Amino acid sequence: KPVPQQSDSKLHFLDYWRIIRIRKTVILAVFLLVVLTTALVTYILKPTYSSSVRIAIEKDSADITPLIGMQMSQQHDPYWVLTEFEKIQSKVVLHPVIDALELRNRWMKRYNLKQPLTLNEAFNVLKKSIEVDQYRNTSLIEITAYSQDKEEAALIAQEIAEQYKSVREVNLQSMANAGIDALKQQYADQNEKVRLKQADLDQLREELNISDIYSAEGSSIGMTTEPQIVLRLEQERTVAEAKLIRFQTLFNELEAMTLDQLKNTILTAMPGNLRLTHLLNEYDTTRQALARLSAIHGPEHPERKSLYTLLEEIETQVTSEITGVLRGLQSQVNAAQNELNELTAAVENAKANDALKTAKYRPYFTAKRDLENLSKISDMIMIRILQETVDASLPTESIVEIYDPAEPNDEPVRPKKVLNIALGVLVGLIAGVGLAFFIEYLD
Repeated sequence: KPVPQQSDSKLHFLDYWRIIRIRKTVILAVFLLVVLTTALVTYILKPTYSSSVRIAIEKDSADITPLIGMQMSQQHDPYWVLTEFEKIQSKVVLHPVIDALELRNRWMKRYNLKQPLTLNEAFNVLKKSIEVDQYRNTSLIEITAYSQDKEEAALIAQEIAEQYKSVREVNLQSMANAGIDALKQQYADQNEKVRLKQADLDQLREELNISDIYSAEGSSIGMTTEPQIVLRLEQERTVAEAKLIRFQTLFNELEAMTLDQLKNTILTAMPGNLRLTHLLNEYDTTRQALARLSAIHGPEHPERKSLYTLLEEIETQVTSEITGVLRGLQSQVNAAQNELNELTAAVENAKANDALKTAKYRPYFTAKRDLENLSKISDMIMIRILQETVDASLPTESIVEIYDPAEPNDEPVRPKKVLNIALGVLVGLIAGVGLAFFIEYLD
């Protein structure tokens, strides 16, 4: 069986070769026609040149750190670069390129038109003449422009990069200015609220006849005279209570002592009584003299009797003086008690008055707290305006950087002559052989 199969295959190949040999004229004619047509068209077509510019782009940020705080960290966005591709090819970028290079008039002359292209027509032509792509596995963007004029291709590519950079910077500056204007408007509105609240506060203060010692400082602390009166009276009451406790304790201790103990203690407990000091000194001196005479003379001795009588008189005077001192101390205790009672009543009255005034003054201090809050917000807005104004003036060159400017390319990129002729040869052979077999099929 294998022998017949090889014979059939050989037979079929010979048949194919026979058809090619018979129809070689048709094959050759079609081949030459296609090749010559391809070569002719290739050489007739005007050459197209390309020029590329490479740029690096970053998200909107300043070149240096802002005035207050750090710049936000740039998170990875897989669609951000693709979005920028479309922005580069948008009308916002390409329309200024058309106007800057006068492409409408230039293309009118090139294509022998009677009038310049409209802006939309020029935009469509320009958009078809450019390519935007990521450059060879890097973060750089390559903008390529195609034109029959190599100088024009370089101008278009470079101008697109320049206009895109300008648009990014202008948009960033416009956003900052718009934000600053909005903040200024908010600041003006907030100041108006502060002014109105201040007027209400002044009116309440006048109506309620409030003596606010911190009103000039703009503090929200409610400090009128009533709390100060309560504080002062409470301090005086504390002092009076301590004084009473001291006098009462001293009086109780002295009252519990005997006369002899009082003689030895009272001057230490209550110094400053000169009469009592003098009497006690005389009493001690007389006792000492009497003791000396008692050792020499008997009880009936006149001098000894005289000293004894003098000692009794001095002792009577000392007892009377000590009794007077104790009575004076008792009077001081009573006076201190009365003073404490009066101060306690005064403190209670002052507290009651302060509670009444606090309820009465509450609208004033509530308005004052609101005024302080409004003032704080106004100050924060002012600081933010200062921050944004300084940040807006910072350089933003780094958001778009042109690394490789566009330059004219002497070698055209279209048409590709060698490739076109090679494809013409291949297509001519396939077309000629196909036509030969088709004719043979019809026969």
